[in-house]
Amino acid sequence: MQENHQNVSLVPAIIEIAHSMGMKAIAEGVETCEQLSQIRNLNCDFAQGNLFSSAMEPQSILDLMLTTPQW
Repeated sequence: MQENHQNVSLVPAIIEIAHSMGMKAIAEGVETCEQLSQIRNLNCDFAQGNLFSSAMEPQSILDLMLTTPQW
């Protein structure tokens, strides 16, 4: 959304299509608080990206899942 402003109007349309089909929408590649705020305002259901965590090795993910994380 940040790099190609012509595509900004596609994002709410895609979210709405997902919702109209009874699906949840996931925003990928969220890297800034501004991006997170934008997708929240568009009623996107979930987000993932470097804002939350950088990519992890599979074993690191398993180790995290086996702990009792405090979210």
